[in-house]
Formats: sequence, structure tokens, C-alpha cells
Amino acid sequence: LNIFFYIDSLNKFNSNTKQLYLFFKYLSTKSNSAKFCLSSRPWVLFKENFKGYSSLRLHDLIANNINTYVIDKFRESTTLRKLKARYTRLTLSLALEITERA
Repeated sequence: LNIFFYIDSLNKFNSNTKQLYLFFKYLSTKSNSAKFCLSSRPWVLFKENFKGYSSLRLHDLIANNINTYVIDKFRESTTLRKLKARYTRLTLSLALEITERA
């Protein structure tokens, strides 16, 4: 029997992240049939604790899609179209900021 665990939002764990890391490390060594996929904001604590393990940054994979969505929403908004006509750089900077924070 193979079991896969997907655990999201480790960054919402309100305790010692080192203990959390040690817990999952312990579990992963106890069974060859259990696999874990852990998800979190890219906080330094998690980067340090889980270095050496396979990882990916979802944001890197979908940033272009997010940017396209933001630009489309800006085009749909009359207010933002007017703002862009008057303050092009500021509006583009705002779109970029939204994309980066998404």
C-alpha cells in the first residue's frame, strides 16, 4: 500500500518549525511507501530546514499566467484604464507588484 500526503500551508503552523521538520523527517524514514508533499510560503525557516529535498516554486511556474490575469483585469476596469492613460509607469508598477505578491 502506497500513501501520498499533501500538506499545505506549513507557514500557518503556530509552533516550532524545527519540530515540524523533524516530525516529517521521522515519518519519511519509517516507511518506503509513504510520500509527502509539503507546501509553504518560501520563508527562510522552511528553506533552511528542508534544504536538500526536492522543491519547486509554484510562483515561478505560473507567474506569466498571473500577470496575464492582472493585465486583463486592469483592461476591464474603466478606472484603471483612465489611471494608466494618466500614470502609465505607476499603473504598470502596480500590476507588477500585484503579480509578485500573488
